[in-house]
Amino acid sequence: MGYKDKLKPYSKEKGHRAFFRSSKGLRELRKAADHVKTLAVRYVEVSDSVQQALLEMYVAITLRTKHNDFDNH
Repeated sequence: MGYKDKLKPYSKEKGHRAFFRSSKGLRELRKAADHVKTLAVRYVEVSDSVQQALLEMYVAITLRTKHNDFDNH
C-alpha cells in the first residue's frame, strides 16, 4: 500500500480549491501576491558606506517612508 492509497479522494465541497475560495484571509493574501507581481524595483549602488547612509536617510525623509524611522530600539 503506497502513499497514494492513503490519500483521501478529492471532493469539490471539501477539497483544497473550496478551502482557498472560501477563506477571506487567503483571498487577501492572493490579492497581495498579485499586487507584488506588478511592482517594479529600482536600485542605486553606492559603494561608500557614509554616502549610502546619507542616501538612505534622504530617501526616507523625502518619500516619508513609514518603516524607516531610524529610531533607536
